[in-house]
Order: sequence, then structure tokens, then C-alpha cells
Amino acid sequence: MPGTVASEDELGRKLAALSFIERRALLEVLLSAHRDGGEGMTITALAAATETNRFTASRQLAALRDAGFVRARRDGTRRLHSIDLCGILMVDDWLLPFVDAALELPADAESPPVGVTA
Repeated sequence: MPGTVASEDELGRKLAALSFIERRALLEVLLSAHRDGGEGMTITALAAATETNRFTASRQLAALRDAGFVRARRDGTRRLHSIDLCGILMVDDWLLPFVDAALELPADAESPPVGVTA
């Protein structure tokens, strides 16, 4: 079921934002912090957790904020970043029919090797 052009463009931006391993690593750290009840993380803490530098973490967080996956708020002199799970829902809504179809496959079904077409 196709969405509107605007929502398709937004979905494309979200999927493009997820194409970088550094961004996915940041999201995984932020999700873990969210599940642990954290209030958010600084760029310094995120850089350390993902074994990168502050410049890279900052640049990748900006892309995740633009895509709607991360929020930032001021806490005194600190800027705390947290995951925006509502931003994840659009990707989830699009992927869900594919996941449902995959779950309907017989248990003995095999996927062709990557790069091989039927």
C-alpha cells in the first residue's frame, strides 16, 4: 500500500540515515541507555561507547536528528541525546509486511546466497 510522496521521501531519508554503520552503532547505544532508564547521553559519552571521536559522533548524530531518530536537549551546559522511538515507527511500519511474509515461509525454506537471483 503506497504512501504519499512526502511520506515516501521521509522514509527514504530514514533508510538512508540507517545505511551508515556508525549511525546504527549510536542508535544501539542510545537504545540501551533508554532501556536502562537513562536521561540521555553526551557526545563525549557516545563517542566513547562507540569507540569513535567526538567529531564523528557529532556529525553522525546530526544526521540521525535530521532523520527523526534522535532528540537532543540542554541540561545546564550539557547537551543530552536520546533515541526518538517514534521516529523508528515509520521504518517499522514499512518493514512489517516483509517481516510477516518472511515469518510465513516454511521452516525448511532457504534463501539464495547474496547476489544470486532466482
